[in-house]
Amino acid sequence: MLVVCAVPLLLLVRRTWATRVVQTILMLGALEWIRTTVVIRAVRIEEGRDWLRMAIILGSVAAFTWLSAMVYLLPPVKRLYCVGRGSA
Repeated sequence: MLVVCAVPLLLLVRRTWATRVVQTILMLGALEWIRTTVVIRAVRIEEGRDWLRMAIILGSVAAFTWLSAMVYLLPPVKRLYCVGRGSA
C-alpha cells in the first residue's frame, strides 16, 4: 500500500519512464476496480441483493481511474513530462 501511495511522487521526476510507470499503475488500478466489481456483483446476485447501484459506482470509479491514465496522452501534459522527446 505504501508503494502505491508513493507512486505520485514519481511525477516529480518529469521523465518519460516515470510518466509511463504512473500511467501503467493507473491502468492496472482501473482493471482491478473492474475485477472487484465483477466479484462483488456475483456475491450480491448469489445473496439475492441489489447489485446495480454498486456496479454503477464502482464502474464510475474504474472509468475515472482509466481516464486519469489517459490524461498523460494530452499534448500539454506530454510537454510538461517530456513524453515523446526521447528522455527515457
